[in-house]
Amino acid sequence: DLPADYYVTGLLYANSVNTAPLGTIDAFVKTGIKEVREPVPEREIDAFFALMQKKKIDIEAIYASLLEEGLDAFQKAFAEIMKELEKG
Repeated sequence: DLPADYYVTGLLYANSVNTAPLGTIDAFVKTGIKEVREPVPEREIDAFFALMQKKKIDIEAIYASLLEEGLDAFQKAFAEIMKELEKG
């Protein structure tokens, strides 16, 4: 199990935007850990993508799938928000 604030503390980079749920943000505020992370070195990024290619993992297909899932989730959430706003 990951800590409740993982998706904030684990992704805390300068000039980044975090869209975490309010419960996650509340947990982050309570921990007091506000240390900005350094970017991952380019050599590590290159090594990661080389490994993906070596293992024949189609990263472009993964990107496409994640984008499709994300857009679908956004559309559903947006529709729910609009529905609630229309109730007045």
